[in-house]
Amino acid sequence: MATNVLISSQGTVFLVMRRSVEDDTMLKLFSEQLKDTTQESTFDVLYPLFKDDWLQKDDIIDPFLDRRRYHMRTVWIFDLDNDLVRFHKANHYTWVALDLFRQQDVTTQDFIPYTPPTPATQGSLSKLKLHRRLMRRNGICAESLARRGALVGRLLFDFAYQWRHVLCGRYNNSTFKEVCTPRPGIGGYLIWLNSLPEWEPFNESIVRVGGVSIVFAQHPCHAITMIRNDFRDYVRWETKLDPSYCLRGSRTYLVLSVREVALFRIDSEQERCTTTERLLDGTLPLSDTALNLLLEATQVKVPVTPLHQLPVELQDNVLQNMSAGPVERARAGCVLGLGSPFTWRSEGRDIQRVEGRTNRTPWPPVESHIHFGESIPGLVYK
Repeated sequence: MATNVLISSQGTVFLVMRRSVEDDTMLKLFSEQLKDTTQESTFDVLYPLFKDDWLQKDDIIDPFLDRRRYHMRTVWIFDLDNDLVRFHKANHYTWVALDLFRQQDVTTQDFIPYTPPTPATQGSLSKLKLHRRLMRRNGICAESLARRGALVGRLLFDFAYQWRHVLCGRYNNSTFKEVCTPRPGIGGYLIWLNSLPEWEPFNESIVRVGGVSIVFAQHPCHAITMIRNDFRDYVRWETKLDPSYCLRGSRTYLVLSVREVALFRIDSEQERCTTTERLLDGTLPLSDTALNLLLEATQVKVPVTPLHQLPVELQDNVLQNMSAGPVERARAGCVLGLGSPFTWRSEGRDIQRVEGRTNRTPWPPVESHIHFGESIPGLVYK
C-alpha cells in the first residue's frame, strides 16, 4: 500500500511516494515538525523531511477516482496557498488548518470531513441558449471517414483508458492543454496513478485545420467568446486587405474541451451550434457521434495519385510493404487515403494494447508504439 505526500504552492506541486507507512506514523511526524513554526516556514520544514525524493508536478490528481486505488493507502496534500492540509483515503476526504499543527499535536479526530469537488462540468455548451441544429461538412469522403474512424476511434478509446485517472477528475488548464495535444517507444510504457502528460501543450487556443478552426477551451462557454473575437478579427483583416470585401457563407469552428465536442458556425447574421457530444471523460467511451464530428471537421483532401486507381486489395499490398508494424501501416493508409479500414488484426491474430513492460525477443509479434513528438503517451500495441 502506497502513501503520497504532496506540497502545493503558487501553482507548483511537489510529490513524494512512500510504501508501507502507517497514517499514525506520518501524522506524528508532521505534528512534531510543524509545532511552534510559522506559516512562512512551512515549506522549508516539510521539504527536507523526504530529502531528494521529491518529484515536481504541474497538477494534483485524485488517485481514488481510479479502480487502481486499491494500491493506494493515503494521500496527504499540504495546500500552502490556503494554509491547510488535506487527508484523503478511499471514500473519505478530510482537512484541517495547518495552524492547528503549529499549536498542538494533531490527531485524525481533528480533521473535518468534506465532499470533494466533482469533475468540472461548468461552462458546458449544453447549458447555453444557442440555436441548435444538425450540421455536416460538405464534400465528406465516406471511404476516408471509415478508414480514419477504424484507426482513430480505437486510439482515442485506449488513450482515454490509459489516462483515465486524469480525465475522470478535475485538472488545471496546463494539464488540459497537454491532454488536448496528441499528435500521432519504449515497450509497454507504464501509466500509473501519479503519471501526468509529459508532451508539450499547444501554445495557441485556436488552430486552423483544413476548413475548420479548432478551439481549445477547458470551459466551452468561453469558447463562444473566443470564436466571436476570432470571427471579428478575421472580417476586420479581410476588410483591411480589400475594403469591398463582403463575407459570403460562414466560418466553422470545432469546440474541443476534452470532455465534450461540438461544431459551431458563425456568419454576420447568426450563430449555430450542434448538440454537445461526449468525448473523453475517463469513465465512458467516446460516443460514435463525437468521433464522426471530430473526423468530419478535421478531414483534409488527399491528393490523388496513380495508386488510388488500383483496386483496394492492391493498395493493401502496397501498404503491407511500407512497415513491419500493422498500426503504422494503418496510419500511412489514413494519411495517403489508401487501403481498406483497419481491422486491428494481423496474421490472423488480434492486435492488443500492451499495459505493462515487456521483454523483447526476436520471436514475439512486432510492437507498434505511438509517440506524441518525442514523448510517450503509453499506447503500445502488439
